[in-house]
Amino acid sequence: AGSNILYSLTGHGETSITTEMTLLKTYLELENYEIKELDLLSTQNIPEDCKTLIITSPEKDFAEPEVKAIEDYIKRGGKSLWLNNVYSAKVETPNIKAILDMYGVNVKQDGIIIEQETNKMVLGTPYFVLPSIGYSEITEDLGKVLLFNTGKLEFIEDLTTVGVTKTDLLTTSEKSIYRTNLQDVNIRPGEGEKEEKSIVGALLEKQISDSEKTSKLVIIANSAFATDTPVYTS
Repeated sequence: AGSNILYSLTGHGETSITTEMTLLKTYLELENYEIKELDLLSTQNIPEDCKTLIITSPEKDFAEPEVKAIEDYIKRGGKSLWLNNVYSAKVETPNIKAILDMYGVNVKQDGIIIEQETNKMVLGTPYFVLPSIGYSEITEDLGKVLLFNTGKLEFIEDLTTVGVTKTDLLTTSEKSIYRTNLQDVNIRPGEGEKEEKSIVGALLEKQISDSEKTSKLVIIANSAFATDTPVYTS
């Protein structure tokens, strides 16, 4: 029997699944998953019974032993779910970058998506984004997802160089803009901004060289949508 234990990484100021994502936690437990917190600095490795490693908006960088443990996990075909809010890391995080580089992905942390397409936002609020949901076994049970203050994902030009296949899970409209100047409250594009579709969530499947194994990463440039924080609108 396969393990149903999800390990949630701690120790870097992550959003806590047990206290800040209780709705998500309850949902996962109803699906017969058990959630445990994982402090990699003390364990030095990811347990063999880990079904999925969950990483939620780390605020500071991983330490070298943690990077090695996560790399080893990826190389044995480990699966991860990475939810990352914008502005969560106020510092440079080269070790986190090294992990994401294995999948050829980066989470843009310096701005948010402003949606201009009215049917892709909620309550007429441009930063309450209703992304289009791409087809995948991961998303087939998904109804609608509301992302607020979401970032976007960036990918290297040729993902085959890192053995990765990408499936877009969550995308914005072609009229959305990525805004780094949050003082600008105008919904229309400002200087240097352009309207374009952005990828907000993706499934990245990495072929592990010298083996038949595939490591999967589901990464979403937002974790606020999974927290218990109510959405207030005036």
